[in-house]
Amino acid sequence: MNPYTLWLAPPKDIADKYQHIIDTYCKQFNIHTFLPHITLVGGIDKNEDEIASILNSILAKPKPIDITISEVSISTTYFQCVFGRVEPSPALLDLHLNLKEVLNMNDEKIFMPHMSLVYADIDSNEKQKIAQEITLPPAQFICDTIYLMESMNKDTSTWRKIKEFTLT
Repeated sequence: MNPYTLWLAPPKDIADKYQHIIDTYCKQFNIHTFLPHITLVGGIDKNEDEIASILNSILAKPKPIDITISEVSISTTYFQCVFGRVEPSPALLDLHLNLKEVLNMNDEKIFMPHMSLVYADIDSNEKQKIAQEITLPPAQFICDTIYLMESMNKDTSTWRKIKEFTLT
């Protein structure tokens, strides 16, 4: 698995509110906490310096991204166990596609923007119960920061933020 991922990060005041939700369920399921984020691309097959160089060359163009989280949802995958569904705005979709292009990522994975709230191997009924318990913090905000993350596996304690980039 390629260890590098690019995350769109909410502003601090919003991140703090989502972090509280994430921390609550990480404690419940005994996993290390993780930062609130919207994954833009993952599995990047380049080294840190190459990724940073590419991002520095293109990030003067994209503007901060308006984000709307519409609802809490569940899925069958570990990393989308319980999540806030992010509305796929043209600016967000274009940023995702632009990053895939400049990073030479030719995968056919479907981009379903979301902010993960719970990672756990639990059954669908438990996921649904948790989703119904969660009250989302403000659901509209602007993201202007991208994190380059090393996130090699499911063990969130090994994840680390390598660098931050600003959308201007």
